[in-house]
Amino acid sequence: MTIDLTRRDTLLAFSAAAASTALAAPAMSAMAADESWMTEPERILDTYVRVQGDLTGKVCPWRWHGYMVAVTPTENPKVLFACEGVETKKVFVRPNGIEMWSKVMTIFKDPDTGEVLNGKTWKNPFTGAMNTVKPNIVGSKTLYTVSDKGVVIGTKVGNEPNPFLKDQAGAKPATPPPDELTFKFIVLGDKVQMFGQRKYPEKRPIPLAEFGTTTAELAHIRDTKRPRVEAVFAAAFLAPWQGFLEMPTQPGHAVWHAVGRKMEGFEGLSQEYLEQAKIHIPDVLDWAKL
Repeated sequence: MTIDLTRRDTLLAFSAAAASTALAAPAMSAMAADESWMTEPERILDTYVRVQGDLTGKVCPWRWHGYMVAVTPTENPKVLFACEGVETKKVFVRPNGIEMWSKVMTIFKDPDTGEVLNGKTWKNPFTGAMNTVKPNIVGSKTLYTVSDKGVVIGTKVGNEPNPFLKDQAGAKPATPPPDELTFKFIVLGDKVQMFGQRKYPEKRPIPLAEFGTTTAELAHIRDTKRPRVEAVFAAAFLAPWQGFLEMPTQPGHAVWHAVGRKMEGFEGLSQEYLEQAKIHIPDVLDWAKL
């Protein structure tokens, strides 16, 4: 059984993968007891927030590892960097909805040695230039509500800079309209996969797309007394070249691949990542104190 409902989200969003899987008969009978977590908009929002964050307000870092791959018209895909990233989520229950803070920082590493390259020079295989590697940092603050039409929507609040939300002219970021969020669920025995596709307006840099799959325990999602649900995910992100590569005219684009899981707190992050976080995103580390 799959159920489509309107929804759209940010980089750890429930995204597309597992499209060929089907719901087995035993799972269908088990689900007959209560399907409201994936059919009623208010319950869908509750499910989404508990999977992505924690209703008690504790920070939820999503730690992942993967690669940045260069895809060009004339060569086989080339791994440029190994990546280690964390997207941290923090939830605030507001009178008018659920506010979620999110910020991701990706650090780039040598794919062979694992050396952290942030702040170091690196020879660009396409241009031959020596580029200074910089971390990728993207943040957002979003208020999630259910509209009068029964649709889960996300409205940006605050003023977090986001390099992928600038218009083609590269001026100040546009103020986006509320996002309609589309969820698709597949039940696989005692697990639930949540997936979909993030679509960006054509005016944003091209290519820009995001796909991924989040997997959690069915029993934990059904248990509404749980303020958080543990989960794992895999994702792919298509984007223009990073600015520090200094090759805007180079044909092609980057494909990011990531696999990771939701963590209990910052204690589960690597020491080398925490050292970079203290330099580049100390504000996120302070979220644990709020």
